[in-house]
Amino acid sequence: DIFTSETYPDIIARYPVDIRTLQSAVCWAGGAIYSTNPLDMTWQESKEHKGDGVGSQNNNMVVDGVRIHNAHDGIVFWSHDVPRPEVTWQIRNSWVTYNRDDCIEDDWYLSGSVEDSLFDGCYVFLSTRGGTDFGPSTVTVRNSLIRMQKMPGPYGHPDERNLMAHGGIFKNNTYGSNLVLENNMFLIEGYGATKADPIYWPQQSFYMLSLGRDKLKSCSNNVIVWLGPGEFPGDIPDDPSCVTVTKDRAVWDNARAKWIAEHPLVMRIAEVDEIALEPVPEPTPEPIPEPEPEPIDTAGPLIEWVSPAIDVHAPSWQTAKVIASDESGVARVEIYIDNVMVTACNTEECSASFHIKGRTDTYILDAEATDIHGNISTSGITIVATK
Repeated sequence: DIFTSETYPDIIARYPVDIRTLQSAVCWAGGAIYSTNPLDMTWQESKEHKGDGVGSQNNNMVVDGVRIHNAHDGIVFWSHDVPRPEVTWQIRNSWVTYNRDDCIEDDWYLSGSVEDSLFDGCYVFLSTRGGTDFGPSTVTVRNSLIRMQKMPGPYGHPDERNLMAHGGIFKNNTYGSNLVLENNMFLIEGYGATKADPIYWPQQSFYMLSLGRDKLKSCSNNVIVWLGPGEFPGDIPDDPSCVTVTKDRAVWDNARAKWIAEHPLVMRIAEVDEIALEPVPEPTPEPIPEPEPEPIDTAGPLIEWVSPAIDVHAPSWQTAKVIASDESGVARVEIYIDNVMVTACNTEECSASFHIKGRTDTYILDAEATDIHGNISTSGITIVATK
């Protein structure tokens, strides 16, 4: 049964898709649902005008590949007469934007799952907050992107159109559903009110509201992109395998663009989706300069003769001493007298003693130095005994 404004004139497009005939299984696949409500409506005005998306009271309801924009409650599941264990729901491959209240309302505590979907603007992502204990249920959210978007005139502030805020990721109460969260990304734009306002501040918690940690039954590989001031203020598990937090907006932008590119069959809304849908390019890293090649060392060490003097007395003992120097280091120094090596040193300084026998004797002294690269240089002097 489809309820329209013609059949129910007191309701303004309450649920464009309103399926209440009980079936064993129903699938709503494809298409787009969107309202023309002004985007600056307050939460209260949106509540009064409604314009919800999909409503269903059926067993095993599946919403697949649906595009929803500017609804009050996006997708609503309820069941008044059917036993809870027999009722489940699925949302997959769907795209929701600018949803003024609950992107998903499951206030009758039905078990369900969200898979591979983009919720690009929720006031509240998931509500499981009814008033009766229908028995335990579990909602699994997996491989999905959820953006908490600040919107004008939030709940409790109907006259403050300039106040921008969103609610919590989750709403829950004593009987609310358990949660399983796997491989999701949450972009949280921040709170619009002050810390002193209890309507907003506690709702940044990653846990289900009201009862907290005991509702989160399984959690792995989730990311929070926090755009508010300072560090993320909400309560999150200590286990980094459950959730990590970043302030890098590009992490969300790239994941969102990738999801849109990979779901071409989800209908686009021309007035809304005339935007660049290409992935946001990763920032180009600064090029790492190539290290300057080290100059090739081809020069041998510099050799300086310290002694002896060129003219010496005879007979006498003299010392042949040289100092070799090289920027790369000296490996070996050798001293020769009349072509015979008399000493070798592994240091820069090297010396050897020799005897001058008689007058007019001539002695040829040579030094050879090698640096650590194998470059060799030589230097020689001639000694004459004159006295």
